[in-house]
Amino acid sequence: MYDSSTRPHRQTRTGERPSTLPGCCISTTTAPPTAHPWWRCTVSCATAPDGSASPKTTCPGIRVHAPDLRGHGRSTTQPPWTFEQHADDVREILDTLHLDQAVVVGHSLGATIAVHLSQLIPGRIRRLILLDPGIGLPEALAAKFAAEAPSPVIAATWTELAREPVAPAAPTTLVRARRSKAVPPGYPGQCATALGEKFRLVELDCGHQVHEEKPAETAELIRAAVSGTP
Repeated sequence: MYDSSTRPHRQTRTGERPSTLPGCCISTTTAPPTAHPWWRCTVSCATAPDGSASPKTTCPGIRVHAPDLRGHGRSTTQPPWTFEQHADDVREILDTLHLDQAVVVGHSLGATIAVHLSQLIPGRIRRLILLDPGIGLPEALAAKFAAEAPSPVIAATWTELAREPVAPAAPTTLVRARRSKAVPPGYPGQCATALGEKFRLVELDCGHQVHEEKPAETAELIRAAVSGTP
């Protein structure tokens, strides 16, 4: 989590506050229910193209804790940049904020990290909302993108995205964008086999940036998960 002694706080919207939690290397923005998109007890792994964790989706009455993933935004750039390390970083956020349970929302890379978080602490995830996760990328394509990457962090990310898909270990809503190829065709079935009735597939007519293109639908999924009626 975020070590405020070594890095400046990033700018936030009115009502938001960056994390000042001691001993942490991940920058986390917390917003009260009246000020921010999403959360009464939600951790968001969704990141905007500029590396920030503040999509357009708004859910009045819900508080969000939005971390910048390792290597993103104001967080540490220290490796490793693996799914397991990212998941453990989010687990540390939950521990430090004394959140016994949370709805975890992730987009793309963040969604795949959320899956690995559920493997790490399944009993603490009330529900995952996976927005078009980047998962099981073809190895040749990932290698090409990694070779062209402008930084070691991005290169490592492409390599991670080519790993074998893992099914969630907690109740999950998987949102697949119909105009995106991020989710492999067999992944919804893999999730359904692993979770049974605890799995829900939602398909939306949009591209990969689900929370940007379908903010109202995304907000409704989050509200339902927080209320316990997904």
